[in-house]
Amino acid sequence: MDSAGRSLAAVHKLIISSGLIRMCRFFLMMSWILTIGLACKPKASPVSPVVSETDDLKPNAAALVDTAGCRVRSLRIPSDDYRYTFYDKLMKLAISKMDAAQGPCIFEPTELMSHSRKFNQLNNNKLDIVGNVSSTDLEARAQPVKIPVHMGLHGVRLLVVRKGQEAKFNTIRTLDDLRNLTAGVIHDWQVTEVLNENNMPIVTNDEYEALFRMLDRGRIDYIPLAIFEVFQEVKKRPQYAITVEPTIVLNYPSTDYFFVNSQRPDLRDRLTKGLKLAIDDGSRDQLMEQIYGLQSLIPASKLSERQLINLTNRANPNDAPLNEANYWYRLEFSSAKQETP
Repeated sequence: MDSAGRSLAAVHKLIISSGLIRMCRFFLMMSWILTIGLACKPKASPVSPVVSETDDLKPNAAALVDTAGCRVRSLRIPSDDYRYTFYDKLMKLAISKMDAAQGPCIFEPTELMSHSRKFNQLNNNKLDIVGNVSSTDLEARAQPVKIPVHMGLHGVRLLVVRKGQEAKFNTIRTLDDLRNLTAGVIHDWQVTEVLNENNMPIVTNDEYEALFRMLDRGRIDYIPLAIFEVFQEVKKRPQYAITVEPTIVLNYPSTDYFFVNSQRPDLRDRLTKGLKLAIDDGSRDQLMEQIYGLQSLIPASKLSERQLINLTNRANPNDAPLNEANYWYRLEFSSAKQETP
């Protein structure tokens, strides 16, 4: 081999040797990287099951169960307005009587509203129970549980009058006598219709408190309020010169019921059974006494000493359960002081 050939062979060996060195370096470097990676590898976690997006939307068996079982949409009663408290408390008492057999109910109160609006809500399935004085027209539009709430006492009315004006009532003996005076009433009260029916002068207002201001200023002669509320309503308003008139009592047939959403036959049945249980075990009477104190209030009213003026009420339903003695409050009026239209 000449010198040129020997030179080429030397170069070839050098290239091969250099390539081997680079390859060795490459493998050494990879080995080092691999070692570092293994050393830094985090500890393996248990494998979680794969959950699809649709699985998240499926409720479990417990979520499908309505733990309440019974929901009741009723009016929210202000804690300081005892005129409506008895409706609310008696409703809840009666429904609770069936808790052991049917489970408890959850009550969902809504705002207190006018007479016409609450029955619109009831008929449009936005309320479940409403307590109200009944009428033939109302019963044609809503379904009552025919057990009187206030035991007929809505139709027993005493008069709130202005202090110093009591003398003008002392000589009243008949309905004609009373027609010389003007009553102040709310436009959608049942007693408003009763007074109209009996041709008695009235002034109406939409605001309850305004009636007392009108009386205090001499714009009306009296406000006829139910016997279970009249004394307390006067007591609550010391700012007015008003009092309960001591010689007259008005009386007309009146029945108030709970009206139930027609789409809730279950609730109607439960309320009916519960009310009967509350009457039988005496808890209804205990509740009425707790709220109104009738055992002292009725004697204090001295009904037997008052001139009784009976009024007609054609709107009162003819099928009221008058034969159920324990549905009604028995009052003693003076037989010698009765005037019937």
